[in-house]
Amino acid sequence: MEARARAEADAKARAAAEAQARTEADVRAKVEAARQAQEHAERARFEATERARREAEELRFKLEEERRAREEAEALRKTLEDERRAREEAERKAQEERGKREREHLAELQRIQEEEERRRRNEEAERSARDVTERREAEEHQRQIRLAREAEDRKRRDADSRKKKEEETRRWEHEEARRKSDDTYRQRAEQEDKERAEREVVEAAERAEAEKKAAEAADVLAGSLLADLDSFSKREEDERHEKQALEQKEREERLRQTQEEEARLAREEAERRALKAEEKRQREDEERKQKEEEARLAREAEAQQQEAEEKRKKEREEKARNKDDIPISSSDLARDDVSDDERKLTPEARKALRDREREVQRLRARGDVPSAKAATAYQRKQPIKWGRPVALGLFTLLAAGVVVLNVLPQPIAEYERLASDALGTPVKIGAARMWVLTGVEMRFERVQVGESIRIAEVRAVPELGALLSGNKAFSRIEIDKLNLPQELLGGALFGVMKSDRLRVARVVAKGLKLEGPLTLPAVDADMQIGSDGRVLSVRLTGERTSGQLTPRGDGMAFEVALGSFTPPFLEKLSITDFGMKGSANRQDLTLSEFDGRLYDGTVVGKARIQWGAQWIVQGEIQGRTMNAAVFAPRLVSEGRFEGKGRFALAGPDLARLGEGARLEGSFTVSKGALGTFDLSRALQSTSAQASGRTPFSELSGSGALANGALALRDLRLASGILSATGSLDVDPSGGLSGRINAELRNLRGTYYISGKLQDPQLRR
Repeated sequence: MEARARAEADAKARAAAEAQARTEADVRAKVEAARQAQEHAERARFEATERARREAEELRFKLEEERRAREEAEALRKTLEDERRAREEAERKAQEERGKREREHLAELQRIQEEEERRRRNEEAERSARDVTERREAEEHQRQIRLAREAEDRKRRDADSRKKKEEETRRWEHEEARRKSDDTYRQRAEQEDKERAEREVVEAAERAEAEKKAAEAADVLAGSLLADLDSFSKREEDERHEKQALEQKEREERLRQTQEEEARLAREEAERRALKAEEKRQREDEERKQKEEEARLAREAEAQQQEAEEKRKKEREEKARNKDDIPISSSDLARDDVSDDERKLTPEARKALRDREREVQRLRARGDVPSAKAATAYQRKQPIKWGRPVALGLFTLLAAGVVVLNVLPQPIAEYERLASDALGTPVKIGAARMWVLTGVEMRFERVQVGESIRIAEVRAVPELGALLSGNKAFSRIEIDKLNLPQELLGGALFGVMKSDRLRVARVVAKGLKLEGPLTLPAVDADMQIGSDGRVLSVRLTGERTSGQLTPRGDGMAFEVALGSFTPPFLEKLSITDFGMKGSANRQDLTLSEFDGRLYDGTVVGKARIQWGAQWIVQGEIQGRTMNAAVFAPRLVSEGRFEGKGRFALAGPDLARLGEGARLEGSFTVSKGALGTFDLSRALQSTSAQASGRTPFSELSGSGALANGALALRDLRLASGILSATGSLDVDPSGGLSGRINAELRNLRGTYYISGKLQDPQLRR
């Protein structure tokens, strides 16, 4: 019983324990489920909160980005508006300045004209007063001379009158003495007294008339002075009209001269065009003649080949006919001659001749060889044909003469002397011969001019009759592959032939190479020379090369286009499609304009080059839409460069001009980027470095290059809400030293640039 009770108690205890265990397990399960549910709820709440936070952050960031974009757009719009206003203001000021300058210029011109008119009027008044004074003085002098002459005349008349009276007195006394001894004395005395009284009356009347005339002359003189004074204003008016007519005539003369100058320029242009057309026509004629000559030679060769073929064919036929040993040879029965003779015979004679030929063929076929006498009787007398032998003989003689002329040497001493006298320098010729196959030419071989020019062959086309004359004249001289030192170019262009015994109208140099410090491509030069031995024009042609040189006074005007050009002092710089225009003389060269393509843009400018003891180059240059990345890609990695400035170079020779180069100017780089650092990031970060890029809409400044060192000042960068100013120095070795003041909204910072062009560094 006890055992059963214990067993029951144990069973109950186990059941209670199991029940309790199940209860605890249920409780633990419920607690775990509640905990997991709570954790799940908390995790979901956390995720929802985090998601909401991220969405809010993204929304805030998006709104911030939109606001920033709006601000940048607004800033860009304001910047563009400011730029437009500044540009309009600058244009307005420039227009006002131009208007002001024009007004000042017009006022200055008007003032100058008024001063010139006032000076002219004063000069006319002074000249008129001087003329009146001189005229009065001359008239007074003439009056004094006239009065003195009249007084002298009166004095002489009085002396003559006294002399006459004395003579009459003496004669009267003598007559009185005679009258006393002469019975008729009384009558003669009375007659003489009467005559003397009449003479005295006449003399008194003459004296009164002379005095009256003198008084009237004095009155006339006074009246003439008054008349001169009255007519002075009229004369002045006439002189003014004459001067206006003279000025009108001068204006018309100037207009005529201007029209004549324009007509002369038009004629020169027409002459140049006609010369070009004539040269083109000559080239075409030469090419046509050359083609015709080649075609003629080909036809002659073909004819000779056909003739040789016919000759060989005839020889084969002759050998075939001679196989039967018939004494009638092919020359006896030449079909061409027989045919010609047959055409000359009557029909009956031709029939008889054909019968005899058939008889001969029948006998030949039968083998019955006729005797020599019968054959001779058959053979007709054939006329001798002289045309072909004579033609062949003449052709053979002509060919032999041509060959002899082509190989026969010509005397060279005379040509050496004439060329040396004309060029003013020793000329040596190795050999000379005449060439007639393609036209009459003189070919000179191994020609040496001076000490530095050597030519393998010179071809000269003489004028008609010049070969037999002591004076030589050539219409054209051709030279192939001439190497001419650049220092001799001035003498060739500005020199003049020093002797008239050698005249040359045209010189063509093909493959001309100008050797010297200036790298130039080989060209073909066509030089026209006048009758006075001076150069009239030079035309240059070549691969992507053309040019025209025309003498103007003591200088030479030129216009040249080159495919590429490399300045001797900047070997790494190559300008493509280079063109220049200007003038030159023996002392300097002036480029009125030059242009070309450089760094994906264009470069234009003007310059003046002087040489002597030292080379000096000065000028202005302007670059347009050039690739800014080629200058310093680590500093400015992209953008379009615009700049202009003045430059000056000096050195003992061309190759060393760049050592003392000086350049001053201003520049602008648009739509570019700084290639090594990001200024926006640097302003928003506390780190020492901020690598990246800084895009900008415009970077401007001024620069100065001297002794290999570059100084950039007044640098201004604009990039939306980001702006910066600064300066930068680059030493000859590429070392950098500069400062940047940057501003982004309310953030400001000062940074320093150091390092090298290949590796720039930015620090605070």
